[in-house]
Amino acid sequence: MEQTKTDAWVSVKMFCPHCGTMNVGYKDQNGRCRFQCSRCTAVMVCVRKNRRHDQIEITVPKESERMNV
Repeated sequence: MEQTKTDAWVSVKMFCPHCGTMNVGYKDQNGRCRFQCSRCTAVMVCVRKNRRHDQIEITVPKESERMNV
């Protein structure tokens, strides 16, 4: 079975903007990267809009307070 370009999973590293921990996520077919921080359990979704613009959506759990880092 041949592996097509859409089947390949690409690992992506990103620091958590909430607590600063290094995380590893994977890109899906649409180019979205999803991360869940192992330290603060915040969920981040990174979407590349164009070559100069990335959009990061951060969802912090209810039991956690927002950190101003």
